[in-house]
Amino acid sequence: MMEYIESGMDFSPLFAHDNSIYIEKSHFRNKKCKGVKTAEFITFLPNNKLYFIEAKASAPKGDSVEFYQDLIDKACNSLNMFLSMKLGINVDEDNEFPDNIANAVPNDCKLVFLLIVKNSNKDWNSEILIKLNNRLKDLRKIWKMNIVVWDNEQAQKKGFVKKPYEHTLEIGDN
Repeated sequence: MMEYIESGMDFSPLFAHDNSIYIEKSHFRNKKCKGVKTAEFITFLPNNKLYFIEAKASAPKGDSVEFYQDLIDKACNSLNMFLSMKLGINVDEDNEFPDNIANAVPNDCKLVFLLIVKNSNKDWNSEILIKLNNRLKDLRKIWKMNIVVWDNEQAQKKGFVKKPYEHTLEIGDN
């Protein structure tokens, strides 16, 4: 079974219902768009939302130009890569895109760029969200894309990230 581990988080719940593609590690990306920065995953959920999911172990405090430019590149490139597949410009020859993603039509679904920062907190995420919203304002205007920032705990509660297995050794366990 393939592992869906990124930035120390297990994203296996996203793949339980054949609704996700690990775009960053896909043949589609590596054949058609080698070297292009993308988000980790594209996921289409029954709530009619198409998520472009980027995972980070941590985020720098302050205004890191490199950090935010990397996120901008990944958000824009992931959307462009998806649309190039939808328009038949880059063909998914290996049929890696699940049908519900391949058949998702941007005008009848909500687009979401979701950043999950493992080692973060809600206050810090609010700061990151403000900065991303400012930097991605054109993408938000053109595509009506929502930007969301969660920490690991929020992602676990929403079912995007697997909760770690906890086992406590009890007296008498061998």
